[in-house]
Amino acid sequence: MSLTNTILTQLTTKTVSLFVGNVKGLDSLKFNGPRIIIANHSSYMDHFVILYLLKKQNPNQPVYFLTKKEAFDKPFSRWWHLSLNSISVDREKNAMASMMVLKDKLITEKAVVVIYPEGTRTPTGNMYFGKNGAESLSYATGVEMIPIGMHGNFDVLPKFSIFPNLKKVSVAVGTSIQIPKTSRKEIPAISRANIQLLSSLALEELERKSVESIDVKEEMLQAMIDDNQKALRNYPDANHTPVDYHKRVLYLARTLLARFDSSSPEQNLIFLEMARAYGRLGYLKGIKTLKGRYYMMKTTSALNKASSIAEKNSEWYYIKGHQSLFLGDKKSYLKNLVKANDMVGNNIQYMLALAKAMNLNREFCSAREILLSILTADNCTQLDDRRKYEAVVLLMRMDSNFDPSQELIKNEKIIV
Repeated sequence: MSLTNTILTQLTTKTVSLFVGNVKGLDSLKFNGPRIIIANHSSYMDHFVILYLLKKQNPNQPVYFLTKKEAFDKPFSRWWHLSLNSISVDREKNAMASMMVLKDKLITEKAVVVIYPEGTRTPTGNMYFGKNGAESLSYATGVEMIPIGMHGNFDVLPKFSIFPNLKKVSVAVGTSIQIPKTSRKEIPAISRANIQLLSSLALEELERKSVESIDVKEEMLQAMIDDNQKALRNYPDANHTPVDYHKRVLYLARTLLARFDSSSPEQNLIFLEMARAYGRLGYLKGIKTLKGRYYMMKTTSALNKASSIAEKNSEWYYIKGHQSLFLGDKKSYLKNLVKANDMVGNNIQYMLALAKAMNLNREFCSAREILLSILTADNCTQLDDRRKYEAVVLLMRMDSNFDPSQELIKNEKIIV
């Protein structure tokens, strides 16, 4: 181990310890002899968290990271990776040569080798299927694999970011995996099962595709929309808090803005999703707080930028209406929801929001009429049944004589 490697290892492990929170299964890293570590890859932080945990248990054992060759192109990045015992791999041409180097490290040095099956950092925070190099190496050497799932590294230091966010990450270490010598044909299936295991340990969603097969910009656009929706639904079993999801949206949006031309139609969508995220963050932080007011200013700014690129659409008025609601302006809330509904027609999500706005403005008869029409409207999304039940609840609150069973029986789309 070189002096540079020793200094960097000590420096990074002491620093990264500030970010590591709950660790499950740490005893699985108490071992003698070589091991292959497989882990999800969402951040440069991954290297340091794994190194910190390994050195905590086995301080004198050498650790090597399999790293894509592109990371060695720039002088500083090359020096940094070499100092951390990274071994370059050409994923397109000569991956076997790198595997032979790793095999030698495992056998002659009894080292630990870290491989990220996904092959590169995720651009969205979700996990993707990857290659089976780790399983092939384990099969060839007989060395056991240990899975490590890391949750939160993407939110601390996502791809394309320089400065980390002050946030704790959690880690779950699985038990050793041994590939029998009779299982060579089963390696692809074992690899897929291991990715699913890592997804479970890391508490991150698994996309049914590989990182290499995706259009990164399109994937980030869809993830931005999905993360806003996950935050709004706030399911009890969600892997992240609404604040975390909205902050992911802002990271994805800022990253995408740097990659799309200012005249592209995607910029309008990006600013609208930014406005949605900022508005919700302002509401969650508290409108009267300094942070809440800041987020509301950013909501207005994002909406203005969206309207400067394209004409105001239904989404613009929908988001603007909810910003008005958060700020306590009930009349503006209703005004914007009316405009949004005029643009989309028979949309249950928009109709429900409009009914709420009318109810808040004491337009009870109009609100009741819309809520009743929701019960017979055609579903557009999987969430529309849930919205119909919400409409029933609102009707029951507004009218003590309302009989939900009669209305539900009339509408065959809802099961009593």
